[in-house]
Amino acid sequence: MSVFQFKYFSINQSRSALKVGTDAMVLGTLISADHKRVGLDIGSGTGVLSLMVAQKNPEIRIDAVELELESYSDCTENFTNSPWRKRLNAISLDFLEMQTEKKYDLIFTNPPFFENSQENIEKAKTMARHTKSLPLDLLFEKTVKILDITGSFWIILPFSAEKRAIQRANTIGLILIDKFIIEGKPAQAVRIVLHFQHATKDEKVHVNTHTFLIRNADNSYSNQYKKATAEFHNREV
Repeated sequence: MSVFQFKYFSINQSRSALKVGTDAMVLGTLISADHKRVGLDIGSGTGVLSLMVAQKNPEIRIDAVELELESYSDCTENFTNSPWRKRLNAISLDFLEMQTEKKYDLIFTNPPFFENSQENIEKAKTMARHTKSLPLDLLFEKTVKILDITGSFWIILPFSAEKRAIQRANTIGLILIDKFIIEGKPAQAVRIVLHFQHATKDEKVHVNTHTFLIRNADNSYSNQYKKATAEFHNREV
């Protein structure tokens, strides 16, 4: 499918190797963008996350950094054709080489990762350069430097990467605020969405843990997923 139609915008994904998927839908719905003004989308792909956040928040301005030229081309086109084109800025750049004086109060990413499964082999080949250029440790190190002191960092990862991500965040001064365990089906955790902020001295933070179910046992979409994505899908799922 070269064009993915949302309620208020469309995604041309004819050139991008990675198409709009459930991970983006879940992260985009969970990100809290209230009262945020300056956003950064790391590895924006087609720009779908930036567009979802822009729909949520009518004030935020977002820089979307993308290394792959094909994805960047799709992203630029999707921003231009959206109702929020004046607030969205696509940048063709390796995030780790990004130089900026800005401090972002909202940073979010659906980073490239591939698990050891046959279905991901071809995609892994296509995106290998991108994947290798954004290892998790360096992603966190770069992010903390440009995250505003009151800012929020949101990331979706394989469920198996939870412990490593939290440990890395803690070593560089980020603390976990929200954790969403993403279940593909009941009791089948497949992804984790983590929301971090800068650590505050002498402050104990309670981590809010949630479970987000995508599909029921019969493979139909859960009511939770339907409700969460209702403002984005242009038809009932």
